Amino acid sequence: MDRVCIYIAYNGKWTTDNKYLDHEIKLILVNDGITFEGLAKKIFQVLKLKVGEIKANIWFDSNLETSKGMQVTNDEEVTTCIYLLKNDPNFKTSRFIVDIAENNSLSVVNIVQQEEMQIERDETSIPVEPISEFEPLETKSSHGMKLRKRAQNRKVSKKRKRSRSKRDDLSGVILREDASLDEIVVGSLFENKECLKKCFTNSAIRNHFKFKTVRSTKKRYYLKCYDDNCRWFLHSSRINDSALFRICKYVKNHTCSADVFKPDQQRHATSRVISDYIRELLPEYETEMTPNFVKEEMRKRYGLNISYHKAWRSIQLAFGVKNGSPEQHNELLLSEPEQNNELLLYEPEQNNELLSSEPEQNS
Repeated sequence: MDRVCIYIAYNGKWTTDNKYLDHEIKLILVNDGITFEGLAKKIFQVLKLKVGEIKANIWFDSNLETSKGMQVTNDEEVTTCIYLLKNDPNFKTSRFIVDIAENNSLSVVNIVQQEEMQIERDETSIPVEPISEFEPLETKSSHGMKLRKRAQNRKVSKKRKRSRSKRDDLSGVILREDASLDEIVVGSLFENKECLKKCFTNSAIRNHFKFKTVRSTKKRYYLKCYDDNCRWFLHSSRINDSALFRICKYVKNHTCSADVFKPDQQRHATSRVISDYIRELLPEYETEMTPNFVKEEMRKRYGLNISYHKAWRSIQLAFGVKNGSPEQHNELLLSEPEQNNELLLYEPEQNNELLSSEPEQNS
């Protein structure tokens, strides 16, 4: 039997126009004759779901955007989907969407509730002395008690204002680094600055645009389009003393020409970024991880034309290899010994310097 790689999308959410967004992806290598029971078992195993405790529906994304796709429920439907993935170019990028009954998306509602509960506890703990203790002072200064009460009221008022300001700051769901541009609006929250940076880097690669960093500090992160005449820009800032970053200003539509930037000129597709993509492929991808394989995957998935040098450097970073040649680390990269020759073949002029494990000795 032949083997085929399938994309599994999960832990996301459906939009009103039948798009599945804010999801995670796993890749699974299966036999083309796999049964529905075998596929379901494999998916539950990979996603670490407990059989009997989690209800999951499996959909095949038909890319029509008029419905969720085809729900897969039996062996014949699984066979049909596998056939389309292998033989029909229109379905090469189709996914199996696992719709899990439980929603594990991260929300800041609990954070706000905890803060409000703490504020209520603080307010109830404010000492209020009995009026009888102030009665002897009324003849001397009837205003003393009133001033003290007003001071207490001001303390409570300040705490309530702080509570309202925190609710304003934490008013949405925290977006992840794989969030789409459609989800990002003014007020959107990210877990931290690094998550925000990865989100826009990934979006730039997927949507083929470039940006420049205008300002980057611990509390601010500003971006603008690489084309100075374009109106696209982003301003974000850290919320108080937390790690959360919020979108303050955002013009999401580009006014520059789509022909200005070509996919093979993508400045954000660094070796470090591609190494993150490689790590996503590793857990269930039972095949050799060669530079040529990485080049082809980047071309198919993101329309990127990367060099052999960058592909190999990305593999090194993904496996934590600082120096060395493929033959020193092929046990990490390949599943079968006889496949090692593919990594050792290179063009002397293009890759000799890259694959050399030791510097040349001076004669």
